Amino acid sequence: MKKILFLYIIHLGFALQPIQIQACCLDNEAVLANGTAIILQSPKVDNTKTIQFIKDFYANYVFGAKNYVPAVKKHCTAKLQKQLKDNYEYDGEGYAIWNFRTGMQDGPSDISKVTSVTALGNGLYKVNFIDMGIKGNRTLKIIDVNGTLKFDAIK
Repeated sequence: MKKILFLYIIHLGFALQPIQIQACCLDNEAVLANGTAIILQSPKVDNTKTIQFIKDFYANYVFGAKNYVPAVKKHCTAKLQKQLKDNYEYDGEGYAIWNFRTGMQDGPSDISKVTSVTALGNGLYKVNFIDMGIKGNRTLKIIDVNGTLKFDAIK
């Protein structure tokens, strides 16, 4: 009887194994019938549209004079909003929009503009820019949330 119970427990353990694997998987992973986890591709993002999205955001809110607070709420994921809020060094509500820039206080000129945006793959884009005359760059993660482009990370 003990052997039968032991074999039943072993069998049950193997039967539940795919469920355990599935529980550990990330949002972009799936489990095949044989228990192998595979990574699903993100929906195709139009690089031309995304590059223009980045350039417009920089022109209007990072280097521009438009109020960036509503733009951060609209164009950044909750994760990035939290990071920008946590990095905000001043009293009151705000976001560390300077995380998109070089971080330099002043530069040798008034010129601030995006010079190039390059798609790196997997939703990553390298943005080269001039920030008050100082060359800089950031790598941005852009994701598609229900058909809307959003900034998800800044490196």
